[in-house]
Order: sequence, then C-alpha cells, then structure tokens
Amino acid sequence: MSLTLAFAAALLLLGVLMRQWLPLFRVLYIPASVIAGFIGLGILAPLSSDWGSTAHPGLSQWAEQAIETLATWPGELIAIVFAAMMLQPPDSGSGDREEIKASNVARQGLMAWIIVLGQTAVGALATWLLIK
Repeated sequence: MSLTLAFAAALLLLGVLMRQWLPLFRVLYIPASVIAGFIGLGILAPLSSDWGSTAHPGLSQWAEQAIETLATWPGELIAIVFAAMMLQPPDSGSGDREEIKASNVARQGLMAWIIVLGQTAVGALATWLLIK
C-alpha cells in the first residue's frame, strides 16, 4: 500500500513537471493527474501482462498488487473531489438573495455535469484507444 502511494505520488510529480516543461499540455489545459495516469498506465500495463511476468517476475507481482490497490481508490477520491469542488467563498455582491442563490446552484450544477461528462468522454476515448 505505501509503495503504491509513493508510486502514485511520484507519477503526480512527474505529471506536474511534464506539464511545466511542455507548453502544449498547458495550452490544451491537460491536468497533471491525467498526464500521470497515462504514464502510470504505460508503466503498469506492460509489467502486468504475460511479457512482464516472464521478463520481470518480481516487478510483475508488484504491478498486479499495485493495480489491485489502485482499483479501490476512485470511489473514495471522487468524494473528495466533489466535496472540494463546492467549496468557495460566498459572493459579496448586492442584489436579490434568492436570485443569487439560484444562480450559484445552477452554475455549480452545470459545472458538475460538465466535469462528469468530460471524465466519461476521456475514459471512453482511452478505452477505445487501448482496445482498438
């Protein structure tokens, strides 16, 4: 578990560094976590395959354990992401309070739907590219 956490932290650091070094990632607004995810997929997928188990049996066993550990993370981490997404300071503008509340609720709901659809689209695209 701790080795998998260190691996994920190293991947995130590598994703941040790549985003800083390659301006294309910044221009396209690709988050460091997505970059790190593709790097991790490129590392763990070959190690857990048949080729990896014959070439590096110890690494293959670790890769399979890391994949099992990482598979439990999305459900817990998505709750943190959505909880933090709704945290923002209140608006201090003047106007009708009911109108401001409705506007904030609609804007936050729209943002949540855009994020959910974006994550679904990226996941579907990655799956299509891998299965192809």
